[in-house]
Amino acid sequence: MTAVELAGYTSRDGVRVADGIYMSTGTRRTDGRPVALKFAVATRGRRADAELHHEHQLLARLPGSVVRRAVALETTAEGATVLVLEHDEHEPISSVAGRLTPPELLALALRVCEAIAAVHAHGVIHGRLSPSNILIDPERRAVKLQGFTFASRIESAAPDAREPSPHAPAHELRYLAPEQTGRVNRGVDPRADLYALGVVLYELLAGRPAFPEEGAQELLHALLARTPTRLAELDPAIPQPLSDIIARLMAKDADERHEDAVQLITALSLVSAELEPRRPTRPRSPASALRSPPLTFGRARELARLHAELEAGAARAAASRRDLGRERQRQVGARAHARAGRDGLRRRASSRAASTRSTTAARSRR
Repeated sequence: MTAVELAGYTSRDGVRVADGIYMSTGTRRTDGRPVALKFAVATRGRRADAELHHEHQLLARLPGSVVRRAVALETTAEGATVLVLEHDEHEPISSVAGRLTPPELLALALRVCEAIAAVHAHGVIHGRLSPSNILIDPERRAVKLQGFTFASRIESAAPDAREPSPHAPAHELRYLAPEQTGRVNRGVDPRADLYALGVVLYELLAGRPAFPEEGAQELLHALLARTPTRLAELDPAIPQPLSDIIARLMAKDADERHEDAVQLITALSLVSAELEPRRPTRPRSPASALRSPPLTFGRARELARLHAELEAGAARAAASRRDLGRERQRQVGARAHARAGRDGLRRRASSRAASTRSTTAARSRR
């Protein structure tokens, strides 16, 4: 545990959220506003300051509806940078691990996906999605993302992953995509966030991490070489389509995952529709089948317009049929006229031929 002293703010002891980065909660003295203070230990020096400035810049371009917004960028008396963030009632998504039914998880996963899609649409890769960086409100209706210290911009060249610290705790490594370990010859793109989401969803449904290894080296090896047991095999109550989606998200090769968050939203929505319980229909009694349908009130104008459109459509169809009949009659007449012309030509040609033959025969007799 460590703390930060910042003029104008109260703060409590901080909790480590990344390599040398801590976060504490407190209030702004001027108005009592609850805030979260993100700061680095002294040993991180200027590199940590640069990372916090970088995060502040990225948060400024992202919609506040899906991220924990930056309130200010402050400096301590010692010259250290502190990123001041909004603080509300949202809690880490890990608070519901193992307590969600598949339909509940799907509804929550769709909201997380929408938040990720919004971040990607603004040209940013989060790069460190984990249960602690996905926040949900108490009613699970709103999702916000935090922890953009290692985020990058999509429009820049695909960033090369730097190898994580061998001393990094397991909770900072479990959600890294293979291409983020620094041991795969491949750049990082938005699909790394989809991989991390798959690992998070796996943990929420299974109630345990997909990669439970604790040592950094063992965990990094597992990320590259081990495939977790599919969720449907762990628990038959988990729908196979949902299990397949999460397995695809966790594919080692980025090309085997969903192309983007929008495609993932479509896949999750289809599964959600399949799992949605259908309302039972009550059988109709013979008597109810004979009842007249209820009258419609308050729709006179709409019904009149609909009838007028139907009548106009019927008139157009009748006119089209008449035009078609006339065209057919014209074509029949034209074909008859052409046939009569051809017959006349044949008769005249035959008559001329007969006359020629008679003249030739008379000359021969002379």
